[in-house]
Amino acid sequence: MFVVAIVFMLWNLIGVHDANAAACCSSQSAAPSVITGDERTRFSLASTVSQVVADAPPAGLSVFRESNDFENSIAQTLSAATLVSDRFQIGSALTWLHRGAHAGDPSQSGISQWTIGGAFEAVTDWTYHPIRPKVVTFASYSVPFGSSIYDTSSSGSAASPAFGTGFQRLTLGAIVIKSFHPWDVSSTLEAHRSISRTFSGGSSPDFRVTPGWGGSVLLNGGRVWGAHRAGMRIGYELDQGRRIESTLNDSQGKPQSRVSVGFDYAFTFASEMLLAAHYTDQTLLGPSRNVALSRMLGIEWSMPLQR
Repeated sequence: MFVVAIVFMLWNLIGVHDANAAACCSSQSAAPSVITGDERTRFSLASTVSQVVADAPPAGLSVFRESNDFENSIAQTLSAATLVSDRFQIGSALTWLHRGAHAGDPSQSGISQWTIGGAFEAVTDWTYHPIRPKVVTFASYSVPFGSSIYDTSSSGSAASPAFGTGFQRLTLGAIVIKSFHPWDVSSTLEAHRSISRTFSGGSSPDFRVTPGWGGSVLLNGGRVWGAHRAGMRIGYELDQGRRIESTLNDSQGKPQSRVSVGFDYAFTFASEMLLAAHYTDQTLLGPSRNVALSRMLGIEWSMPLQR
């Protein structure tokens, strides 16, 4: 069952903005902490409860799990971004993850990853234009903590991936935003490359894992009613299969893909602060391939500092 955890945020990692301004971008995005409104600095605290409920095979329809086989986790993230000039900004996010016990593995908690990045407002909206959108480009670098599924424990068994993928990742992308008050639309596109790692094979030879390239696109739209905003989003993620090389043999994994559908609600209070709720379901649409599918419920508090 879902439990509403009130603290702070998840991955993809872009701040939700003023419901009366550029509130079009939810925190269920592939972008890092990025300011897309008119503020100078923004701090965000958020929490996302996630439950793995199904598995998508390399081919065919997804298979739902029995309720006693669900995997539960809570991701909590502190993020911040600030302008260093009129158009350039820097940001950072630190994520803590708790994974519940599952299939004989004990529950685990720890820091998942630290992300740093920068963004540039490539196309401004300083003057009104009926069609031209605002475009913010960004780059980020994620450093993982904890173990990967390819690490081995002292007993020689595989380690649990409790704290993320275990791979460093470079991400490049852009956010396109346009408001047709009271409606707004946005799109986030990104491409990422995870860096290869060599792992100890224990009693077997060492091996090298190459995750390869990946990318995602997120489409978002919503409507503002005074201090309230409601919206919907749909996202698609695709990653190359991982290649594993050793002196014994080489293998190439299958690509992974999934489609996420989400619903957002945001409320602005105390003039500038924002409280937002997000629901994401990866089982509603397809095709999804070779990946676990989750349902997620998140809540986020965000505070801007004006220029």
